[in-house]
Amino acid sequence: MGATMVGIPGKKMKRSAKFFFAMAGIVLLMFFSLAVWVGWFWGPAYPFREFMSTEKVCQRWGRHPLDTEKFKAAGRSADRAADEAVRAEMACSLLENQDEYLGKDRLEITDIFGYPDGWFISEYDQTYLINDADRADRDVWQIVFLTRRGEVSEIVVHKNCCRSVAPESVY
Repeated sequence: MGATMVGIPGKKMKRSAKFFFAMAGIVLLMFFSLAVWVGWFWGPAYPFREFMSTEKVCQRWGRHPLDTEKFKAAGRSADRAADEAVRAEMACSLLENQDEYLGKDRLEITDIFGYPDGWFISEYDQTYLINDADRADRDVWQIVFLTRRGEVSEIVVHKNCCRSVAPESVY
């Protein structure tokens, strides 16, 4: 019989254990990095997002009583600018009295205010345009019903990124 080389007992196991712990460490580091990033980016502060205070909303569009039927009807007409003006007039009242709508399911919000026509981080946040950029020098503003676990947690007025009108060079 020939001689067989037998390695040091446990050496292969020690390498496997080191590899396992190194990989586990990398996976944990990636997981925690992702968790921190998600918490920072999608967290309650919503960095890189611009919101308008209730006071500024009231100054800009005035204080008109909220009429949910009128608000809902505004989303169905053919005159988009007029619809947004109607909604904008009621934005201050909606923000000041948002407690009535906190805790409601997003589908209830659709029943009350009509079909949403804006967009925020998620399709679960109901959004209603109140100032669209029909000209290149205007901002897009919308009312957003922020949801947590399927229920409205806050109502805000949000600047929706960029102008919606494409520059003339595109045409």
